[in-house]
Amino acid sequence: MNAERTQRQALSGRTPSLRHRLLSSALLTGLAAGLIAFVIFRLDNNPAIWPPLAFALLISICAYIVANLLILHPIRRFTDNIESLDENDETLPDALPREFINATEAFVALRTRLMSCEQELDHLIHHDTLTGLPNRVRFRGRLSDAIEAAETSHTLTGLLFIDLDRFKQVNDSYGHATGDRMLQDVAQRLHKVFRQDDLIARLGGDEFAVLLPDQRQREQMTELAQKALNAIQRPYEIDGRLFYSGASIGIAVAPDDGTDPDRLIQLADAAMYAVKREEGSSFRFVSDDLTAKAAARHVLENELRDAVQHHRLALHYQPVVATDDDRIHCYESLLRWPHAEQGMLRPASFMNALNDAGLCTRISDWALDHLETSPPNPDAVLSINLSARLLHDEAFAQRLFERLDEGCLMPRHLILEITEDTLEADLRGAARTLHALKKHGVRIALDDFGTGQASLSHLRRFPFDYIKIDRSFTAGIGRLTTDEKLVQAIIRLAHALDMQVVAEGVETEHQRDFLTAERCDYIQGYLVGKPVAGPRT
Repeated sequence: MNAERTQRQALSGRTPSLRHRLLSSALLTGLAAGLIAFVIFRLDNNPAIWPPLAFALLISICAYIVANLLILHPIRRFTDNIESLDENDETLPDALPREFINATEAFVALRTRLMSCEQELDHLIHHDTLTGLPNRVRFRGRLSDAIEAAETSHTLTGLLFIDLDRFKQVNDSYGHATGDRMLQDVAQRLHKVFRQDDLIARLGGDEFAVLLPDQRQREQMTELAQKALNAIQRPYEIDGRLFYSGASIGIAVAPDDGTDPDRLIQLADAAMYAVKREEGSSFRFVSDDLTAKAAARHVLENELRDAVQHHRLALHYQPVVATDDDRIHCYESLLRWPHAEQGMLRPASFMNALNDAGLCTRISDWALDHLETSPPNPDAVLSINLSARLLHDEAFAQRLFERLDEGCLMPRHLILEITEDTLEADLRGAARTLHALKKHGVRIALDDFGTGQASLSHLRRFPFDYIKIDRSFTAGIGRLTTDEKLVQAIIRLAHALDMQVVAEGVETEHQRDFLTAERCDYIQGYLVGKPVAGPRT
């Protein structure tokens, strides 16, 4: 009823002005008609014009009378009823139309709903839907505000960049629902570690960030980082199963490491990756050494982009030779970068930069084009290395299948080499893609066997045609009995699973004789052929 009384008061204040406007309009219309008649009479001084002018004036008077009866009088009566009400009267006058009240209430409800939708939309834009934490957009804005406040108060602002360890294995092995539950648990645990003034955000995937404003010294950040690690490392119980995880944490500090929000996030991210590469489940601050390395990687990345754009990369081909008759079985395609200052670079020195720059797909497409147009010889069987990122890139896989279907690449002339880390990235996705390639007639090789995390279950599950023994084991032949026994075991295991074996890094006759005696199928190395540059395109 209070809302209805408010509506009545609002209407009583607006209705008289409406009545006055209508009355004024009618009077002005009459005056205007008279003025027009007078002017015309003065100009023409013609009595014959009086009848039409009289008719126009009569129409104006009739219009005013009709407006008064149909519009002004009901409004005046409605206004008088409103003004006669006591402000405390809880009853509605009969003169107040129920339809009008309903329309007003609907308008108020619509406005309330619109405001609610606006708030919900703002929350969705600035928060993660899974954990309810602020997202990257909200985090960056708050980080910028905290840096400005710290400059005024002469305090420190800490930024913790957190990436979960072994989360992908849980997500891939037990499904995304289990992974989502773990992420929600991590968010709840972090809330218990940090202060109310600290901001916890999920940046995407299994990456979190924590903003620590108004810090006095780095020791406070160290204690909080250690507490966060302890919280994340506790077991997770999900659907009756126990899961374990850790975290790699990079810490950047403003203004010590800079005052640009994006730069601080980048530096903290780099520190996190340094932890993950070195040991994992630990933390480290941004350092001058790390900053210098990050700057060098940035320069290398820009140079790499320029080299890709201007087609300065090259493919070299190294033969793989059969041990029984010395015939060339295939050529491995090796990517090389003729750097202007550092000389001929191998992929190991720039592969991380290639991944960070998002150029892997582009380079691989270029390499496949190169294999189509400029092979060492028309009948050559070629092998090409496929990274984990490419194996799980659906667009790249689709283009590869199209090349095979259209005959641009002959399946019997193509061998795809994958490394063991590819198997750990996404077991289900890798299996689907590899089996589909096998159906097309493409052969698959497991490269650098023995140096990663491959297990016997991987050898049983994936359709490998070849196992390539890593050069680090081949180098031990003739020097280390343990390495010789490992090589023997790998060859026998592969043959038991109907797979052929390629030994990499063969450089001496003794190594060749040993591998031939152990019935290794193929050898590759400087002894039988160095990589040779192919035609430039």
